[in-house]
Parts: sequence; structure tokens; C-alpha cells
Amino acid sequence: MLCLIDIGVFNFINKDLANPALDILMHFMTKLASGEFIFTLGVILAVLGGREKKLSGVLLLAGLTLSYFSVEFLKAAVALPRPFIPIPDARLIIPQAAGYSFPSGHAVTIFMAASIL
Repeated sequence: MLCLIDIGVFNFINKDLANPALDILMHFMTKLASGEFIFTLGVILAVLGGREKKLSGVLLLAGLTLSYFSVEFLKAAVALPRPFIPIPDARLIIPQAAGYSFPSGHAVTIFMAASIL
């Protein structure tokens, strides 16, 4: 049942709402919520920031590590496939991600970073 809902929502967004402006925006937002971006931000803050910013940088790095392992554990436990897998004509604007879809690593990463900052 959940997979049918995922496919319906995916098709609505992927086909009905698709446009070049949203493609650019979503690609940018995906990069901002990536572990690589948050890691780089954490290192910059930890190395170059003042006392409070250094602490924020260290917390970002610790939070990123904790969230990564938590997400990977939960993904293995839930094992929900990515919605585009059963859809052969899915329109992908970034390379296919490996692994399971839930929980979203990007959502967890950006929530963690927003909570710290």
C-alpha cells in the first residue's frame, strides 16, 4: 500500500509538476542538504570561526556522523525501495542514488544542521 502511494506522489511531482526552473532549484536544494556541504561548512566553522562558531562546527561534524549512522541503520531496518525503481520512464535530474529511500538522508542532515545553527 505504501509503495502505491509513493509511486502516485512520485509520478505527480515527476511528471505533472516538472519544469526547468524547478529542476534547477531542486538540484541546488539537494546540494545544500548533502553531507558533503554540511561537512565542509562544519570544517570551515570549526577551523575559522570564533569561539561560538567553532563549537557549532564541531557539533555539525558530530551531528553529521551520528545522523549518517542512524539513517543507514534505519534504512536497512525499513528497507523501503526508492520510488523511481518500478517506474521505467522516471525523469531523473541527478544520478540514481543507491540504497533504500527511507528515511531520507538529506532530510535528516538538513534538520540536524538547522537545529544546531
